[in-house]
Amino acid sequence: MSCTCAVHEAIETARGTCCSRWGCGAKGVAQRCLLPDSALGSSFVAGWDLETKILEAVLMIRAVMGFLAVAGLALGGFGGYFIYLGGEVGSWPVTEGEVVTTRIRTELEVSGGTTVTKAARDRLRQHYPSITYRWTVDGESYTGSRYRLGATHEKFDTRAEAQAAARRFTPGTKVPVYYDPNSPSQAVLDPSATFVIYVPLLIGLLFLVTGALGLRYAEAIEQASAEKELASE
Repeated sequence: MSCTCAVHEAIETARGTCCSRWGCGAKGVAQRCLLPDSALGSSFVAGWDLETKILEAVLMIRAVMGFLAVAGLALGGFGGYFIYLGGEVGSWPVTEGEVVTTRIRTELEVSGGTTVTKAARDRLRQHYPSITYRWTVDGESYTGSRYRLGATHEKFDTRAEAQAAARRFTPGTKVPVYYDPNSPSQAVLDPSATFVIYVPLLIGLLFLVTGALGLRYAEAIEQASAEKELASE
């Protein structure tokens, strides 16, 4: 007597009973065998326990890698648009804006979980001016704080250097504002593009490739498990 399902094929016990730890379910969905473990040989049960763990691992790998692949596609699409925007920003129209506020921000360039001394933290601190400004297009007033597409103002090792750079942007100072003609609420003070605009696309491609390789790896594990099972029958 043989049993055929989406998970395993030609499963036949010495009793002639079609059963397994994971049996035939609707549309290939695995379901538990209704026979007690005592009705099956101990080696048979142990073997199916191992197969169950392999299948669970494969399903987990598929889920994680599938998510990475989808996230990679989405991030890659956004990255492509971001690169396109970086190429367009240099030709955006310019209007006169006004600085509203300027403050000095400080970032600590340390990876998460890294322990450093106070002296090292002082050396790793980066300072830069953060500028809020407003501008008007076709009678509509907007406020923003983006300095450059995908990047902040240049960062400095000392707060004094950042303060010196910020003197160009004291509140009330008139500044040229480059805005997106298709979406005037999007603007920058510096229209130059940096390598940062390529980062989303590169990360997206990394996720996509990792996800695709992971799915192929899961398929290889599943195929090897099936071949081993058929060979042992």
